[in-house]
Amino acid sequence: MARYVLVSTDTTDKVIKAGPILWDGTSVLDIGADRTAILAADAASSGYTFPPLPGTDQNSATLRRRLLQALVVNGAYLGLLTPTNAQNTVHLRRVTQELSALIRLMLELLDTTDGT
Repeated sequence: MARYVLVSTDTTDKVIKAGPILWDGTSVLDIGADRTAILAADAASSGYTFPPLPGTDQNSATLRRRLLQALVVNGAYLGLLTPTNAQNTVHLRRVTQELSALIRLMLELLDTTDGT
């Protein structure tokens, strides 16, 4: 079994239509006459791309990426023995933004990333 993606039979259309799927490459795969299955690795090297995520999915991914970065920054801040007032002020603002990101994710208010 290998990873495949479904693409248009029109080779100028470089947007992946579905997948990845696990397929043995030989059994019957009912995908329609206008699509073909190709190995996911071959699709990537041939310039195929997945369609863009909807706005809310993009915002969720952005918030999650920011929160992963926040773990690193927070760890560095906690490693300071005697942070300055300026460092405390900057960190308080950052933590407030991180909290807003967490609240947006938890409540699924993903229409924007403002305030995060």
